[in-house]
Amino acid sequence: MGMTLKEITQAWESRLLELYGRFESNPLLRPVNEAAAKRLAELGLPGKKHEMFTFVSLRELFTIQFEFQYGPEKAPDEGQVKKHVYPGCEQSYIVLVDGKFDEKLSNVVSLTGLITVAPLEKGPDIAALMDGVKKENDIFACINSLFLSGGVSVEIRDGTKLETPIQILHLSTGIAGKNTFTSPRVIVNIGSGSGAQVVEKLAGNPGGHFFNAVTEVNMKEGASAQWSRVQSGGAGGFHFSKTRIRMAKDSRFKGVGASSGGKVERHNCEVRLVGEGAELTLRGLAVLEGTEQAHSYFRAYHEAPGCSSYQLFRNILRGASVASVDTAAVVRPGAQLTVSEQLINNLMLSGTARADMKPILMIHADDVKCKHGATVGRVDENQVFYMRSRGLSDAQARALLTSGFAKSVINEIPFAPAAQEADRILLRKLE
Repeated sequence: MGMTLKEITQAWESRLLELYGRFESNPLLRPVNEAAAKRLAELGLPGKKHEMFTFVSLRELFTIQFEFQYGPEKAPDEGQVKKHVYPGCEQSYIVLVDGKFDEKLSNVVSLTGLITVAPLEKGPDIAALMDGVKKENDIFACINSLFLSGGVSVEIRDGTKLETPIQILHLSTGIAGKNTFTSPRVIVNIGSGSGAQVVEKLAGNPGGHFFNAVTEVNMKEGASAQWSRVQSGGAGGFHFSKTRIRMAKDSRFKGVGASSGGKVERHNCEVRLVGEGAELTLRGLAVLEGTEQAHSYFRAYHEAPGCSSYQLFRNILRGASVASVDTAAVVRPGAQLTVSEQLINNLMLSGTARADMKPILMIHADDVKCKHGATVGRVDENQVFYMRSRGLSDAQARALLTSGFAKSVINEIPFAPAAQEADRILLRKLE
């Protein structure tokens, strides 16, 4: 008889504690690690009924004996890095190798005098890190802090309008014969009245690995950001991430994510609109096949009047793939004149795929405009018939309709080279 999920979970938790017992911590980040150990004991690993993991099966993850990767067996050279750098970012890219900021492989020459880039432990964010750990509600973000040994802090000065996009490149190298995990941490502070475009890319290790990242974006008054994220880091891995965004008065954040899935991919995004007039726009697309999984858990907290949030998620599923979207807009008391829209669309290309959805509105104010919707369906046969009547074959008609469903999100990626890569990676899976 096999082990129960509870027994598997307990064994994995014991493994974590064993790894932490021999963890080679960075002395400057040791207080963060210790605070995370205390918080981990309070939270415990999630069970079947945990709110954040309603649709996510962690059994396979918990059966794998990972080793924490302190660094690559062989450091990547400049050529290996540059093949992942987008055109237009040749002098504005930041590289993290196996979770650690590599200053030598990074190049931010074109941003000199406009931004400050520093190893996390040398940046101004240690106190904020400690405060965040004590309030952490996501166990995997807590595990990131438990094994935090590096990362990067980016400071964009007040009144700075960056004309060149910043690329943040995560490279995962792996160790031969081992399942490894890394804990990247990125903090980006955008100054008052500043504007930036950031494109984040995951690449590298195609084998068994656990990428467990945390990204924090702090936006001051009047700041604006366009953030793109392309996940192409191998179908054999587990890709977990948490993004925290804090938005001050009149700030604007537009985020677009494109995912090719993995054994289990999970993104937890927590946004706090704390200043009047803040505006959030999120778009997400996943194209899955085989037994790939992609799960999104989003919470937008409207904490000030006159804020707006718009969320659109689209999934295309083939084979026995699984996708879920659990999204909520929470309107706090006093956050009048809130506008919130949530829409989830799933296109099913097989009878064995599964899509789960849970859009939620939690409203504690009386002068708001909030709505949500969700759909699950197949390619519209009427549209197929119409296109066939115009000379297309059945296969051509279905391919065109499916790619159009995906492109409606891909075309929202503001940085053309990232949009082109997402188009190539995701639409190739639909051929």
